Amino acid sequence: MCASFFDCTITDWLSAIGTCGAVIVSLFYDSIKFWKNKPKITLQSETKERNTADSNAYKPIDIIFKFNNEGTHSSENFDVTIGKYWRYRDDEKRIPITINRVHLFDKPQVVISGMDLEVVAFHLQSSEYSDFMQNNSCKSATPTFYIGNYTEKIEESGKYYIEIKCCQSKLKPVYYYLELYLKLENFKNDESHFEIKLLQESDFKHINK
Repeated sequence: MCASFFDCTITDWLSAIGTCGAVIVSLFYDSIKFWKNKPKITLQSETKERNTADSNAYKPIDIIFKFNNEGTHSSENFDVTIGKYWRYRDDEKRIPITINRVHLFDKPQVVISGMDLEVVAFHLQSSEYSDFMQNNSCKSATPTFYIGNYTEKIEESGKYYIEIKCCQSKLKPVYYYLELYLKLENFKNDESHFEIKLLQESDFKHINK
């Protein structure tokens, strides 16, 4: 040990720096390890027609989200919510709409590395579907685009952007946006009545400059 600041040799300085480095690593080892091997959740979507007993029924169409953890660390307390969307009028004016927060999962999930997690995020369904199944008659179908677990819905044609917020422990939320073109006139219950495109946050900000 050197007697004073000016008496320290290079060896003393290197020893002191090494000691400080060891203390820092021991204090932040878990955080450094987590960030090096943090979870990486990716999202894809697909549409699927729900099977029904009657081939003539207005079959609901589901939009399914597939989450995959491509990282090397489990994602803890993974939760996905939808709390607002934007509608664009014919004059391209944007109308922000806030809805009751919809959780796509009943409870937060643990997504281990390499795991796939699927959930039905949206539904396109005729409001007459239940009557059709009960009475086998459906004179007119009024289609509705349901968000999540049927607690929120969209009933007007138009262009929409729906915010999807993905949260997990120790990481900032990641946002995706579903670009939706909804065409509900002359409803025939097929995929020609909607178009979807999944956007990352950077793509959405570029569109909405």
